Formats: sequence, structure tokens, C-alpha cells
Amino acid sequence: MSLPDYNLCNQSKEAQEQAADDTLACYWLHLKAAGKLKRHEIKKRLDGMADAQRERMRAALNRNLPKFKESKHAA
Repeated sequence: MSLPDYNLCNQSKEAQEQAADDTLACYWLHLKAAGKLKRHEIKKRLDGMADAQRERMRAALNRNLPKFKESKHAA
């Protein structure tokens, strides 16, 4: 049984870009959850990006948002 190859250098350019986008999206969502970054600040950062990068970042934010949503039943 071989282990998966997690080395990004061995991945495609698209996989590397997705990993980078997911990392930045999770960082922003973590800051937002901690109250250190507001939604409009994320939008402002997205507006400063090129169209292709902005679309990839929006997809990464949408993909990772469920990980950072608070449970409605949390005490």
C-alpha cells in the first residue's frame, strides 16, 4: 500500500493554485471567525484581484466556508 503524495511540487499547476487559494481562503475565514476581518474587507481584497484569481478565490471561499460556520446548536 503506497501513501498519497502530498508534495505540491509533484502536483499539477492547477492543484498547486487550488491549494494556495484554499490556504488563503481558510486564513481569511479564520480571521473573520475571530472577529479580526470583516466581510467587506474580504470583498475589498477580492476586488483588487485579477478576474481569474478572483473567481478562484470565490470558489475557495465557498468551498471552505462550511468548515468555519458556527453550529446553531453550540452552547
